[in-house]
Amino acid sequence: MLKKAGNIFIILAFIALGGIMGNCVKAEETLISSKVGITGFQIRMSNNTDELNIAFRVVGNAPNKGSIITLNGVDYKVKEYGTIYTLDPNTTGYESKDKLNNTYTLLDPTDYSSLNMGFRYRGIKKYNFNGNNLSPTFGYMEEKGIAINWNIDDKENTYYVRTMEMMNDFVANSIHIRTFVTAEYNTDGEAKTAIIYSENVRSVSVAQIANYFYLNNMANNQNQHNYIYNNILHNTEVLSRKNPYYLKQPVEYGWNGGVVNP
Repeated sequence: MLKKAGNIFIILAFIALGGIMGNCVKAEETLISSKVGITGFQIRMSNNTDELNIAFRVVGNAPNKGSIITLNGVDYKVKEYGTIYTLDPNTTGYESKDKLNNTYTLLDPTDYSSLNMGFRYRGIKKYNFNGNNLSPTFGYMEEKGIAINWNIDDKENTYYVRTMEMMNDFVANSIHIRTFVTAEYNTDGEAKTAIIYSENVRSVSVAQIANYFYLNNMANNQNQHNYIYNNILHNTEVLSRKNPYYLKQPVEYGWNGGVVNP
């Protein structure tokens, strides 16, 4: 059975896709640029339906389309923007217990768009999920997610978002996130496409992001503040009481819950 929710996969999707993606792909030269980056994270603070839909998104940044990134003496023209999500089996809330590292964020350049699963790429490296040797990594392209007014003073870069819906089952999982661009270049008179990765990889969880927003009173109003607490941080259906980001008591809106020692 293949279960798919919005733009995100669940573990059953790993198993179902394992048969057609079982072969290891040889990695090409890894291109990395500091010009491609992660600006930050956002989390949904309200829900318009009765069904719980926990969602978060990554804000990425990269040079404007058509810009040139020069690496190792080769000019690459920026074509498209993308975001990589690597789902770590670690749900403890402690980064030291992560099972995967940055090498799992590298992509197989094969285009899997024809599967209509929302992603274009899968990861090169595999991990053993309950006896199934599968890739935990998915590469999604930006689709109508340009944040036009994100930084009006920056004329050289484009800011874009990729939202992941229905994260209910993965609130506690560590997620290794990296941004990338596809870029065109010429070699021996032939036009080719390459993947250029961000220099940094960020490892976070939805619970961690929600906890930060909540304790720092970053919600726009009381209802949003309560939503984060009731549906994520104090909801044992999505977050274990043993997780460090689980909250036993609410924090009053307008106060950050911290105390300054005299």
